[in-house]
Amino acid sequence: MRILSFDRERAVTVLLALCSALVAVTCGARSNLSPAPALKPALLASSPTPLAAPSAPPSAGAVEPPSARTEGALKLPHFHAALHELEAKKRKEHVRLLWFGDSHTAADFLPGATRRELSSRFGPGGPGYVALGVKNFRNFSAKLELSGNFRLEPDSPALAARQVDGIFGIYGRRALLQSADARASAVVLPQAVRGRVKWEVLYRLRAGASFRLLLGATSPLEVDERTPSVKTAGSPIRRFLREGGASDKLELRAGSGSVELFGAIAECSEPGIVIDNLGINGARAATPLAWEEGPFVAELAARHPQLVILAYGTNEVFEARAVDRYRDYFKDLVGRIRRAAPAADCLVLGPPDAAGNQNGSHPRVSEIDAVQQRAAAELGCAFFSQRQAMGGDGGFFRWSKESPPLASPDGIHLTNRGYERLGVEIAQALLSGY
Repeated sequence: MRILSFDRERAVTVLLALCSALVAVTCGARSNLSPAPALKPALLASSPTPLAAPSAPPSAGAVEPPSARTEGALKLPHFHAALHELEAKKRKEHVRLLWFGDSHTAADFLPGATRRELSSRFGPGGPGYVALGVKNFRNFSAKLELSGNFRLEPDSPALAARQVDGIFGIYGRRALLQSADARASAVVLPQAVRGRVKWEVLYRLRAGASFRLLLGATSPLEVDERTPSVKTAGSPIRRFLREGGASDKLELRAGSGSVELFGAIAECSEPGIVIDNLGINGARAATPLAWEEGPFVAELAARHPQLVILAYGTNEVFEARAVDRYRDYFKDLVGRIRRAAPAADCLVLGPPDAAGNQNGSHPRVSEIDAVQQRAAAELGCAFFSQRQAMGGDGGFFRWSKESPPLASPDGIHLTNRGYERLGVEIAQALLSGY
């Protein structure tokens, strides 16, 4: 996670600790965890008027679910109605969750655990959005590879300022094929597939540009301006649609001219749960507001989500800006989401706890958490406090002392085990009013 602003005394400590914590956050071993404590009513809040990778993912059953919750249920009527249809086998479309956030989201341990828990009950619908040509992108439902040279735009994706033309789809990044040997591929992992796989390749071509596309054992197809494609009103991004077998690899190869890849959508032919991981290291709630609004709204609308999750706050903790300023960012961001998906519910996740002095918490975590909870209530969004799920004040310190640890030495991130525990808590909360 990029920390853009925090006190100087902690700066050196945090930066040094980040190096040692990286393996713990992204590559640690997985094994069974002890049950997480049951949620208290204070963790959950709902507005009375809610809005009408690694080569393998975390294994099923890696985290024992916490005990059932009967109080403080989240009010997510549209999301829950879609789940009822899916469980009754009356739904023909996927139930889609778009999860925006910072590095806690980007690592995919957190959304990955939630995805696994929901898919085990309602069935997997595929990985959903996957970035192509982005080295550090993760989705535990797909295996992604790249070779050759790619240039990523924008250079600093977490910035809350306009960069280049501001058109970055829903993920906030695009990849340009820079060398003749540039290749990007994706294949859906077996546990995430039911039936066949439907692909949507998202791209933009300059005049005279082209790229080659392979799916499974098919011959390469040259994709250029004349290739039939779908374009969403309000966005210059094109969609090339293909369907393949469950184990078919999608591969894109460099052709000629300027080709911009905005990722791909991979979903099963049978309906299930789809969670798009849209996390960016260092991102804040203001980050998506720097993207061109029209294309962002159009591309988000094309996903037809039933639930949009906003998981920001940690980078805001380490800024000096008054916490009340963040309400306006959430107001503007939720406004864009509602223009794109008026029938979707929204959920705000407060930031996880972060270490402070003398085994306590950083004081701004509780302040940001409170501001986000108030903003969620005002905007008609449900709210879940990750800080309270970790035990409130001092939670990060206590999690770091678990054996094995659930929080990393950097004072900010969790270990993969900690993220999985918290992801199960979130899955349970999502079903608390179901």
